[in-house]
Amino acid sequence: MIDQITRKNLLFDFYGKLLSEKKREVMSLYYEEDMSLAEIGSEFGISRAAVFDSLKKGEKELEKYEQELGLLEKYLKQRQAFTEVEALLGEIQEGWKEDKALVERLKQIKDVLYQIDKDVIHIDEV
Repeated sequence: MIDQITRKNLLFDFYGKLLSEKKREVMSLYYEEDMSLAEIGSEFGISRAAVFDSLKKGEKELEKYEQELGLLEKYLKQRQAFTEVEALLGEIQEGWKEDKALVERLKQIKDVLYQIDKDVIHIDEV
């Protein structure tokens, strides 16, 4: 469904605040700032191996949180449902172009969906 790098980034977005401060910082530098293991090691005064271990332990913790809470899985299902509903509404609008009232109501439904996506589903709020 999604590649491993995207999955790790999403897990970090969902559960990163549950990690220890140091693991969170290391993972943030690696995943968000795209720093190398050597650069992160230099930043913290630790070896590349220690950075690697911290990343792997953090990733394992994130996966454990996902197993327990399932927020990423729920999010991905919501995104899929949103995409399907959006496509269906578009098809209906296309097929009923002449019915201006219906097209307007469908536009209002899409606007509500976009608001839900922006306010509820979007992970920036997590």
